[in-house]
Amino acid sequence: MSFEAGNWMLALGQALLQFGVDDRVLARADCHFREDGCVEVRDGVTGAVMVLNQELELLSESSTGASLALPRRLAPLSPNEDAPLDMNEAMELVRAADTPGRAAEAALDALMARINAESGSVLLHEADRERLWFAAIRGPMCDVLVGEYMPEDQGLAGVVLHSGTALRVRDAWHNPDHYQEIDSRSGYQTRAMIVVPVRSESLMYGVLELLNPTESGEFSERDLRIATWVARKLAGRLAHE
Repeated sequence: MSFEAGNWMLALGQALLQFGVDDRVLARADCHFREDGCVEVRDGVTGAVMVLNQELELLSESSTGASLALPRRLAPLSPNEDAPLDMNEAMELVRAADTPGRAAEAALDALMARINAESGSVLLHEADRERLWFAAIRGPMCDVLVGEYMPEDQGLAGVVLHSGTALRVRDAWHNPDHYQEIDSRSGYQTRAMIVVPVRSESLMYGVLELLNPTESGEFSERDLRIATWVARKLAGRLAHE
């Protein structure tokens, strides 16, 4: 069975719907690339996980399309019972921030105080201009990129913005969806990444990213869950603008 879409995430979404995954589950799912080429899709509420074999083929060098071939069998894994850390006190600074930019900074600082990463950023969506802007950024590329913009349909940030699905990527540099122009402009090489949507039930505000864990080669599932929780708290603050 094969599916074609504008990128592999959309193709994956079509496949999961075909396999009977409810679109509400798909909207809150987290995806993780495994070393064996499989994709783990985890329900962020129930913790249920499905593992899908994949064969990803780019239809053009600009990655404007992708074809995803999936087997009919999905292998369930046991639920992850880990819960995000209690960060309610830190989130008070997010709720009290007087601008979206300061709220983004407070959320990013709280997250990076608990997850060891070289860099992090919050990119907020400007739908009328079809772009994402770096509202908050921490790490070596801070001075270069703060206040800068990138197209809304580029990079793993663009994939997450339009799919609404969180990603945990071990080798972003070789991922066909990685937006390498940012690395070129900053002189920074992105390796592992977490990218999560900043969204409420009905609105997408942008994405939150963590780059390059300092204690291992990749971010953990627990890191992804904490980042997702923080992003949702930030979305709750942005909903009041």
